[in-house]
Amino acid sequence: AFAQQDSRFKTLSYTEEQGAAAARNYGIEQAKGEFIAFMDCDDWYPEDSSLEKLYDAALAHGVDIAGGSFSELRYDTGELVTDFSEDPFLAGCFTFTEEGLVDYRSWQGDYGFYRFIYRRSFIEEHKLRFPLYKRHEDPLFMVLALLKAGQFYAIPDVVYRYRALYKDSFISLEAAEDAFDALVELIELSWKEDLPHLRAHQYDVLRWYMFKAKVNRGFADWKDLGFLFSQQVQESAGIRLEKLFGKAKGSS
Repeated sequence: AFAQQDSRFKTLSYTEEQGAAAARNYGIEQAKGEFIAFMDCDDWYPEDSSLEKLYDAALAHGVDIAGGSFSELRYDTGELVTDFSEDPFLAGCFTFTEEGLVDYRSWQGDYGFYRFIYRRSFIEEHKLRFPLYKRHEDPLFMVLALLKAGQFYAIPDVVYRYRALYKDSFISLEAAEDAFDALVELIELSWKEDLPHLRAHQYDVLRWYMFKAKVNRGFADWKDLGFLFSQQVQESAGIRLEKLFGKAKGSS
């Protein structure tokens, strides 16, 4: 209904659900504008000028990517969070305290791709697309894009509002397995590009998926869950991460 009232907007739809990554990639292919911005359906911009600020910064400084600070509304308490200082990595990733050019190799952030805008010609030149994972596909896209750009322009303004903790926290087994694959790709990339802070954070996220995430595997019995989990750790983590831990020992 909104698009029908404003010719600048176009609605694109799939006949069946194919996941966020496929939808974003389709949007990239259909886009005609100078820059591309992404927004999840349950989030919003905190100000009418949020995109304008990013666009003006990108143009003024001739960069392919510009970004701002991140925030989240915690649905369970109604708390608006802009201070992430309890986690040093997230604090540095989510909040820009100063305006200016940021070298990605010094920054090494991985989350909040939707608080950045990306020059469309840059996206097409490097054939950047979201990997078709059901989960954790966006950090991989963001890291690859920022590595290609080398640097981006940051503004301290909060330009994105993420809605957190308002839906079922269970993760499907397929999504958990996809997240594991994406994390392994990021860890391998961090070794290749010598990004130790990024790598350390991926290990933290990997531990969260292994020990804290509520993964719905279709079992009601906790014994079955524990057995399946131990199998998955031995077969997946043990085998796929063996060479990564080998590299870590070799460099220590």
